[in-house]
Amino acid sequence: MRVSQESPIHRIEGDVFSAEIEETGARIRSVVHRRTDRELLHRASWGSAPPLPRTEAAELGWLRRFADGWNVLVPHAGDARVLGGVRHPFHGEAARRRWSLSGTRGTCRASVRLRSAGLELHRTVSTESRQLVVEQEIMNASDRAESFSWVEHPVFDAALLGETGSIRVGSSAIAPAREGSVAFDDVAATAGVAEFDVPLLGGRLRLTWDRRVLPHAYVWQERRATAGFPWFLEADGFALEPASHPSGHPSEGLGPLRLEPGARMSAAFQLELLS
Repeated sequence: MRVSQESPIHRIEGDVFSAEIEETGARIRSVVHRRTDRELLHRASWGSAPPLPRTEAAELGWLRRFADGWNVLVPHAGDARVLGGVRHPFHGEAARRRWSLSGTRGTCRASVRLRSAGLELHRTVSTESRQLVVEQEIMNASDRAESFSWVEHPVFDAALLGETGSIRVGSSAIAPAREGSVAFDDVAATAGVAEFDVPLLGGRLRLTWDRRVLPHAYVWQERRATAGFPWFLEADGFALEPASHPSGHPSEGLGPLRLEPGARMSAAFQLELLS
């Protein structure tokens, strides 16, 4: 394990992919195709962005950070809101908290107990055969029923798309956004599959998940379109986001998913390169 002062990092390696997982948010900050040494996730340099004010660095830094890597958004996704006297920050608590990390060369295990909801999260990231596998379990550790949202938020490097092709989510085909533009699509994940051609790797990347738990998918594309805060033209990526609900605030509470006291819910996500 390689440790930095900001957030400890656990690195895992498999036959096809290597990955780095941060303690903060259990964020997958890097996924590299080992044969070509090509980074798959968006990682901005923030080279031209102005420095953050010290008094606001934590909040503003997060707004920059969620455009990079692969975050998990629980128990809330979307704009900040107050519900039942509890403030739920933009894109929820889980991605901001420090998780406990442990693992081996091929597996990273992470866990955290939330404060804004009575939920305990256990996350395992592993490199199995030719896949990167993310397994997420959510347990209600409280003495009352909990309702919540769940969105996985992997942001890929826009350069992977090249000049042709499309992003396919089930039967929906979404055109890559032009540089200098932003796009957002919300589609029904009828098969729990999203994929796109990667000319740089001579194949296509496929992300699969359990659509019974996450029946929607958001496709968010930020192609150096935001000249001001928080990205200052540094963000150039696209996110494929399995989601528990349509975009926007859920009609009731924090979201459509519900766990009784002591109950658990889980889903797995597989990323693979197909020839």
